[in-house]
Amino acid sequence: MLVICQQCKKKTLDKKDAVRIDEKNFHKDCAQEYLDKKELQNTVCRVLKLKAPGPKNNMLIEKYHKDGYTYKGMTNALVYHYDIKKGNANKANERIGIIPWVYEEAQEYFKKMEKRNRDIINSVEKFKDKEEEYNYVRVKKVERKPLVKPVEFTNPFEEIEE
Repeated sequence: MLVICQQCKKKTLDKKDAVRIDEKNFHKDCAQEYLDKKELQNTVCRVLKLKAPGPKNNMLIEKYHKDGYTYKGMTNALVYHYDIKKGNANKANERIGIIPWVYEEAQEYFKKMEKRNRDIINSVEKFKDKEEEYNYVRVKKVERKPLVKPVEFTNPFEEIEE
């Protein structure tokens, strides 16, 4: 039985191969795009402190998407500008018009961060692979004696026996 993909609107999807999200059917690729778009809308609401993106922002999202921007890339641009660079959301006038201005810079930033994280993971994996090659020295805990002998004080108010 063929069903319609809710993202691309094509009726070429066999129901048993469909990915179900929010009680809707999607191709595998379309499902990821749908989730990325949903994440973008949630990010717009969070960074601009809105209840919903609104028609103007939805129109800008679709315009930018047609211009070649990805939903994930637009999300990264907003996160980069507002969360990382601490951009002022009040100046945005509840719109996402900043995306074309910061998109490329944000993509470079996230590529560098991804590479950095990959390098760290590779370093840890290399260390784990060579773990047995390293000679470990077990340090024995040594009980240290005090440098100064403790002084015993007597209470001057005690009665002295004579």
